[in-house]
Amino acid sequence: MPISDALLKPFVEPGSSAARRRWTLFFVLAAPLALAGGYWIQQSGRRGSDLKITIDRQKALELTRAIARDAGIDVRGWREYVNFAKRPYAVKYFERQRDLERSRTRMFVPVASISTLLMRPDDLGWVQAEMGPSGFVTAFRLGGAVLPTDTGETTEAEARMVAERALKYWLGDMALSRFGEPEVSTAEGAGAGSARRFTWRIQPRRTPEIELAFTFDVVGKRISRREVRPNFADSFVDREITPTAATEQLGGTLRVVLLVFLALYAGYRYTRRTMEKEAPHLRMLMLASTMLAFGLVILAVDPFFSVPELRPDQLRGPAYYLQLFAIAFSFALQGLLLGIAYGSGEGEVRESWPGKLTSLDTLLCGKVFSANVGASVVTGAVAAAWLFLLQQTGYALFSMRAAQSPFGPVAFTFGRVPLLILLVNLPLVALFNSVANLLVPLTFLRRHVKSRRIQYVLLAVTALVLGNLGDAVAITSPIYWFGAAVVMIAALAPFFAMDYLASVATLTAYMFLTSIVDMARILPSWRGSLLLTAGVAAATLLPFAIAAWRGRRYEEEEVQPKHARNLAERLSLRAELNAAREAQLRLLPEHPPQVPGLTIAASCTPAHEVGGDFYDFFPVAGGRLGVVVAEGGNDGLASALTIALAKGFLMYEASAGATVEETLARLEDALGCYLERPSGRTSLALFLLNPADGTVRMARVGPYPRMLILSQDGAVAELAPKPHQAGEAVESAHLEVMPGDALFIYTDGLSRLLEARKAGSPQELLRKAAAFRHIESAGQLHDAVLDAVMQGGEHPREELTDDLTAVVLRYDSVAEGEMEEVA
Repeated sequence: MPISDALLKPFVEPGSSAARRRWTLFFVLAAPLALAGGYWIQQSGRRGSDLKITIDRQKALELTRAIARDAGIDVRGWREYVNFAKRPYAVKYFERQRDLERSRTRMFVPVASISTLLMRPDDLGWVQAEMGPSGFVTAFRLGGAVLPTDTGETTEAEARMVAERALKYWLGDMALSRFGEPEVSTAEGAGAGSARRFTWRIQPRRTPEIELAFTFDVVGKRISRREVRPNFADSFVDREITPTAATEQLGGTLRVVLLVFLALYAGYRYTRRTMEKEAPHLRMLMLASTMLAFGLVILAVDPFFSVPELRPDQLRGPAYYLQLFAIAFSFALQGLLLGIAYGSGEGEVRESWPGKLTSLDTLLCGKVFSANVGASVVTGAVAAAWLFLLQQTGYALFSMRAAQSPFGPVAFTFGRVPLLILLVNLPLVALFNSVANLLVPLTFLRRHVKSRRIQYVLLAVTALVLGNLGDAVAITSPIYWFGAAVVMIAALAPFFAMDYLASVATLTAYMFLTSIVDMARILPSWRGSLLLTAGVAAATLLPFAIAAWRGRRYEEEEVQPKHARNLAERLSLRAELNAAREAQLRLLPEHPPQVPGLTIAASCTPAHEVGGDFYDFFPVAGGRLGVVVAEGGNDGLASALTIALAKGFLMYEASAGATVEETLARLEDALGCYLERPSGRTSLALFLLNPADGTVRMARVGPYPRMLILSQDGAVAELAPKPHQAGEAVESAHLEVMPGDALFIYTDGLSRLLEARKAGSPQELLRKAAAFRHIESAGQLHDAVLDAVMQGGEHPREELTDDLTAVVLRYDSVAEGEMEEVA
């Protein structure tokens, strides 16, 4: 086998075009170069935020312990919490003030804040601190019973002197345009008794739109609180925040509305799948359990690392346990929604895109290192490398500067086990994105949009609008839409090119790659571990790569779950029904023939997806018309084949000039065994009409179909020859009709429907229908009868237990010269 064929084995089918094989080979072999190129572009440019975080969790805690030691507080054995949060107003302000990168004002107004909280074991005291990315402390608070009680009495002037001395030391040489008198108040609950609070509102010279509020709480001669809070000018808020706030809120609302709609639709489809015994309950529970397990890990490791703000009252008493319950419930609810959404879309994929779930089925069967799973995972890694290059190239070409740093992944680094939480979180976020951007929209569009091309367009638009569910919506930011477009490609392209597991693998690998590289750029502490992380990723990928080329490939039937087998059986049955329905429609005449002296109308209303009734018209020598009506039963394709055989035989016999008795007798002899069916014997009636003299002759096999004669004066009679039985001679009946008389031929479905409704006999129905309207043609009588039948109940089609066929022929006198052979 050529080397190229061996390399392409996991990715393309043997009969693929040469162009596809060449492009696939290029993408696979050049993926490492794409990854290296994307990393080089990212490192050589200055795209995105220039945020640098030079401290980690341990350094932040050590700074807080140092504050406690300076206050004479022993914090050994205290519980420790660390939290990371962005400061949106500061991000927006310093985006446009690049000349203030190293100003002291920026140290007081960080774009991100690391908060720490040390809690005494008895919850009666705490030490809290906030610091910027460089470790510059912007606030600390000593709360509860942590300060000594013998602080002594001090005057307001002495307390102010303590606060003012600390403020001047804190400000350093920062240039100020305003430094006024402090606001003085009393702060309760600041340790030992009450504290005097001094607040200075200071205007830095270089940032006229930021006022800094410095607050000091002084207890005795000790400072129990020191913090700075920025107040942004109304001019800045009106110019930079307000214009985009409404738009961003609208974008977020649209995403929520779309997600709610998709969730409700997913619930509806999951319920329908459950009723059809095709819902993947086990997988739904597995996804919900996985999400809940991740939540429990978060609770056990560090439940508050990503909350907006650390507050001591959150971490003690009933409020603490209530929050833990709320977090666990939130993860359980998310898992339930994820499971239901996945379950609603799985069946649609199996129906419309067979084979797209085989790799996932193989993985969930425990065949982790199979060729199916290996090929999907390797495809995900290859696609992620190229998407990373696309992302970085786009940023470089369009000179995009990120409106936001990757605060989400950065927040993980301040947890107790950051890499573990990140590695568990990313596949779940990828799964959420794949379900929301792919499976559920695909389910809706497949059922409500007929054109495949329009389906694909709307699917891409939906995925673009939803974007990465892990990111906040920023619809005024070009980089947000570019990132959403990359995520859309990551979710959709691998699915249609490979399968669903490849889509999930691509999203996971892409988000892992961008998160790790961004964190290495922002966090110096992570740069040293970048090569180690790359090595671990390569080692993880290696066994899957070996499996892709050397592992066993499983067929869909070998690994599909029970609910998928139920679906396959239903699809097989549907295919047979569709084939039978198509066959039946082709056997029925498109329209009645045009016969001088007769008007004709006919219809067949099936009780189920496929009907067994049949009617047809055929010319007979001498200007006569043959009519055959049959009840073939509701046996699907078997009924249609029986009818096809009978139709061909009757047309041959009619061309030979045989009588109706002879024709039915020969049909019995030739096709007797085929007239038997699982639901009963096929009934059939043959009619021969001569428009020239108004004679009608009828013979039948079985009690149905039947024929009623409606005279012009409204009288109704039945022409009922003895039904032919096996071994007996075929008998016929005949009559002569007058101009204006009508023949009404019907099958068993009409009698059963009238009997179920207790609505009288077919004779009474025909009489009432004719009396209700002025009848001038067969079509009018036909419509009058069917209107009376089908409008007689709330759901007439649902009430049918057997097919309802009605054929009406109305006789009119004709001149001899108008008679023609029936076409």
